[in-house]
Amino acid sequence: MQSSPYYSSMVGLGLAEKPKKKKKYKEIKEPNFQIEVTLINAEIHTGFDSDGLADGYVKVKGLNRDSGSGKLFYTGPVGDHSLSPQWNHIKTIKFNPNKYCGLIFDMYDKDPILNSDDFIGRGIFDPSSTVSGMRESCTTNRTIQCFDKNDSKIIYATLYVNLVATEIPLKTKKTKNNAMFLATPDRFV
Repeated sequence: MQSSPYYSSMVGLGLAEKPKKKKKYKEIKEPNFQIEVTLINAEIHTGFDSDGLADGYVKVKGLNRDSGSGKLFYTGPVGDHSLSPQWNHIKTIKFNPNKYCGLIFDMYDKDPILNSDDFIGRGIFDPSSTVSGMRESCTTNRTIQCFDKNDSKIIYATLYVNLVATEIPLKTKKTKNNAMFLATPDRFV
């Protein structure tokens, strides 16, 4: 009866209520965490600029469990003309341990003149020991060795980070037939 012309005219005159739209909830099958990554500082062992210094910055990526490729979460700020850049930069990322098996920290030397940045080194952190089975906030300070991409024996930089992992709270919604749906906020990068 709600689709009849009579009903439509009643709604138009304000004599009947419009049917309320149902809220959509996406079903969640996997755990999600937020990790607050603090890029504290670094020690770059080899300068890449002509003056022997570097303009270091870090790209934080998720190491995809299936493909082995990295998904860029964010790029940190540049530490100008220093072999010991101090960032103290905080960024919160969403991390699914079933999708990602690690965090990649790629360090580069910013080169605005040549418009191509020099790769300094890569460090990988496996957060599964921090994230798996966690039910409340977990904090860890880490020293990450950044190696040459072709030779895993040459250390070009040491990166100091702080990671705070917390489970993203899930919201539940019951429907008329009492089926449960889970939803999670999508407010994190």
